[in-house]
Amino acid sequence: MTAALDEILAWLDEKPTLSRTIGAARRIDQLQSELGLLSAVSVLIVRNFTIEPIEPLLKVAASRVGLHLTVSYSGYDPGDEDELGALLADVGADVVFVALRLEELAPALTSDFLTTGSALAAELADDIVDRVVGLASAVRARSRATVLLHNFAMPLHAAGGLADAQDPDGQFNMVRRANIRLAEQIDDLEGAHLLDLDQVFGQLGLAQCYDERGHRNGDAPLSQAALRALADSQARHIRALRGPVAKCLVLDCDNTLWGGVVGEDGIAGLALGETGDGRRYRDFQQSILNLRRRGVVLAICSKNEEADVLDVLRKHPDCLLGEDDFAAKRINWDDKASNIASIAAELDLGLQHFVFIDDNPVECEWVKGQLPEVRVLQFPGDLDAHGGEIDNLGLFDSLVVTEEDRSRTQMYRAEAQRRTARAEVADVDDYLRSLKMEAIVGSAQPEHLARLAQLTQRTNQFNLTTRRYDVSSLGELVEAGDTAAVLWLELRDRFGSAGVVGCGIVRAAGEVATIDTFLMSCRVLGRHVESVMANQLARAARDMGATVLIGEFRPSERNAQVADLYTRLGFEGPEVGAEGSSWRWDLAGGDPPVPDWFEIINADLRQEQPNE
Repeated sequence: MTAALDEILAWLDEKPTLSRTIGAARRIDQLQSELGLLSAVSVLIVRNFTIEPIEPLLKVAASRVGLHLTVSYSGYDPGDEDELGALLADVGADVVFVALRLEELAPALTSDFLTTGSALAAELADDIVDRVVGLASAVRARSRATVLLHNFAMPLHAAGGLADAQDPDGQFNMVRRANIRLAEQIDDLEGAHLLDLDQVFGQLGLAQCYDERGHRNGDAPLSQAALRALADSQARHIRALRGPVAKCLVLDCDNTLWGGVVGEDGIAGLALGETGDGRRYRDFQQSILNLRRRGVVLAICSKNEEADVLDVLRKHPDCLLGEDDFAAKRINWDDKASNIASIAAELDLGLQHFVFIDDNPVECEWVKGQLPEVRVLQFPGDLDAHGGEIDNLGLFDSLVVTEEDRSRTQMYRAEAQRRTARAEVADVDDYLRSLKMEAIVGSAQPEHLARLAQLTQRTNQFNLTTRRYDVSSLGELVEAGDTAAVLWLELRDRFGSAGVVGCGIVRAAGEVATIDTFLMSCRVLGRHVESVMANQLARAARDMGATVLIGEFRPSERNAQVADLYTRLGFEGPEVGAEGSSWRWDLAGGDPPVPDWFEIINADLRQEQPNE
């Protein structure tokens, strides 16, 4: 299907007219029905205006990120919650877009703003926000679909003209405050996120977003340009629910991170600064730094003298990126494909998670040929084609940034220190004892759910069942009380914290408890942390009244390494079934053992201790 899809998209890109887009969407639907290789997602758009013309644009945009959408629509007045519940049940939506125009919700806040008055308008705006958030809450209460709520686009013209900007309670500021309230309230609603429609339209240009003729004749106010931009954003948001496509960004240095060749021009001769030619490179570094702060792992792959590159990172007054911002560095004269493969091995990341940026077309083509899994971009050309911003590529999109994400580079540097320590000790057990590991285990609380959902969605290799959960479904399990337990595990040692690296879910039915989910981040493999999780899941099962614990293994394309985990942990079995295998642990005989190099800290008990 990939070749056929590429052919369709290439045909469309030659001449991206509306008629071709409709034809491409139909051919994509046909391909999916024949081969079914794209990930299927059911989408419901809850709206109060005509938005159906977006469908072919949305289907094409989704196909570019590996998704196939079936799209349904609410009526024009979606306020009846019973009707909405029936529609949700009928559609079986995975994702619900709540796309409500302020102009239709409350004309008194738009065209009639001057008649309404600022005091009444503010009260009405608060009521509109509450209604929209209430609708999103109703969706969440009636289905497991993720809600993506559009905020309000700014009006094209202020009813008060130029004077509106002078008034803190003017029309534009009222819309801005309404959007802030939307963000605050949606942040408290599990399984719901904002799509910043105001930013999407602002980036395109408001004057290009509206179609007055379409609005008058068919209540279809959005232009083709606006629908295309919105479809692209919607597709990116749906894809981002699964986590970022790429995890590691590998960067060349000369004429990429700065202008010039450091070995020839010296530090003082490089183009890097706030003015002139150096501004492009400084701005690029700022965008890279922003990605690092969001959890993207950075690495350097440069044909250069290492001392020269490090001098720039350490000493150049306008270099925003420092040596510590990079988790791995290959600064030598070896070929770049081999160096990138070496970085992947060091970081224990699959090459499919890598993006490489270089200014040299020869180097780009070489890496493409040798490492086809790596996404290769030529600087600045490929970025210029996407508005000059690497973020516009959508490769690093994520709707939630956790503490583990923010600390990821530090974690990888700590892992390098562990590898150094391992090389200095002959006996593996002695090395593991030297780490002085603490395993902090606790029952999931609301603040843990985003990270645990992230782990279930992204972890493939050390994942016994590969069941995927979002924040909402995990929250339901947490609330299940004595029939389910959701555990998190954080690992610390003398080099620092690895963050929350484990998730375990156990469900109880009478005297039998079953391990629903058992997964560990790959970066802590080899330290036997899985024994701690098994031990704690057994304790949780006993607390729920179980006498027998069942461990399941459901094979996937990538989890073969844990096929015999329960045997290694001492469980009895296996019993082979149609969907996988199962093992048994008799809780009356105690809990699965844990190596003596772990100190286990029960976070639940620690929280109950009084402050001293």
